[in-house]
Amino acid sequence: MGKNLGTGDLVVSRHKVVSRNNIDNHARKKPFLNSLLFVTLVLSWGVTFLLYQYSNGLLGHYDSGRYQEIATAITGGGGPFKIPGDQWRGFFYPTILAITQLIGSSIGIPPQLAVFILQLGVYIVVCLYILREMRSFASEKMVFRAHIVLGANLFVSPYFSLTLTDSLYTSMALAMIFWAWTKLNESTKPKIWPGVLFFSLAVAIRPAAMWLLFPLLIAVVVLLYRGKIPLIREAILSVIALAPLAFQSAVNFRNFGVFSPLPVADLGGSQVKWGVENVKYATWTGPGSAANFYPSSSFIGPYDGSGVFWYLQNPIEAMRLIFTKLVGAFDFDYLVPYPNQAYELSWITSSLSFMVLLTSILVLIRHSMGLGVFSGLGPRWFPITVFISWAALTLLSALELRFTLPILIYLSLVSLWFPRDFSAMSRRGRTYVTVYFLAGLTILWSIAIFVRSLAISG
Repeated sequence: MGKNLGTGDLVVSRHKVVSRNNIDNHARKKPFLNSLLFVTLVLSWGVTFLLYQYSNGLLGHYDSGRYQEIATAITGGGGPFKIPGDQWRGFFYPTILAITQLIGSSIGIPPQLAVFILQLGVYIVVCLYILREMRSFASEKMVFRAHIVLGANLFVSPYFSLTLTDSLYTSMALAMIFWAWTKLNESTKPKIWPGVLFFSLAVAIRPAAMWLLFPLLIAVVVLLYRGKIPLIREAILSVIALAPLAFQSAVNFRNFGVFSPLPVADLGGSQVKWGVENVKYATWTGPGSAANFYPSSSFIGPYDGSGVFWYLQNPIEAMRLIFTKLVGAFDFDYLVPYPNQAYELSWITSSLSFMVLLTSILVLIRHSMGLGVFSGLGPRWFPITVFISWAALTLLSALELRFTLPILIYLSLVSLWFPRDFSAMSRRGRTYVTVYFLAGLTILWSIAIFVRSLAISG
């Protein structure tokens, strides 16, 4: 015979059901509230920088203006296949601008605002994808912090309102990195073609995204080695995913007779030359000359025109230059791409980016050595591979602060694993880490002050 339930049992049972429902409702509400917080932060900072740059006349200068000129020519000339060529730039991004502004004008949205909506929207969609996937391998507290890191990102926010490749390139680079990160953490059958598509879009928008090729290839090889992938289907879909690069190649062939997805000018050789001769460079829109160089001639010898072989022929000077450029790449002595006045709060943003660099390097090293508590960060080799791939291309060529955006955001997410690792350390370990941060900040700031002293207008 079954046991009869008394009134007390029914009350307890009903209480359990209500409690479970409350927990389920709370669990459903939390991701929504976190996403709402993220979107609110992104919109707030994006609109703030849009208004600031618009009111100070910081939109449409130099590269930004040139991309807009190409987009206008595409709109008025019948498409990218029928306009005069630009050997130094790709046509995929200006084509996106042209389509966006045509759609915007058809519904009464000003061109600059239409671009802002597109680039901000793409960043939001990519970040929401990242945040959703993080819930499968990161703690609730870590995911909440990721909402803050991605939402209140002062470094990428100024680029939403500019007709520059950097906003969309950063979004696509993050999407590709996180695709690999997520799939390497999963045991289910992965789809290869989304990673290829994100890579293809990133390179078509900004050719310098070629640094993503190495992490992509390694991730694909590892996933194929694990098996359980329908090879024929994924191969076909991956070829289709290369359509953005095929488009760029077709435009180059039509305009210059060269079938290549990269700009047809000798951009690589020029970039290496500028990268050896300058620690970094910037664009100034205030009084005086527009160019702002940070020449390297005070601490290395002259460039001999040997291209990347210069780094092999001069190993000591090469290491000195690369380390100095790494510091310069994370020293945000300005935030907006086209400043016209001194940035008084640069010590705050640079200290923040330096802390991200120091924290993430510690995490990368400890994780790659199998030390610490880094569950969910992916295979030991993956995070450090991403960083080295970025550094290998970016630090050997011409450098601007905006080239740091994708890796800075990625390393910010990697740094979220540090607090848990730090709390698990012994007292002696925590002391060593504290000394590491104090010494690291001192060294980085000393080099950053030196780099800033090199700045000249040219």
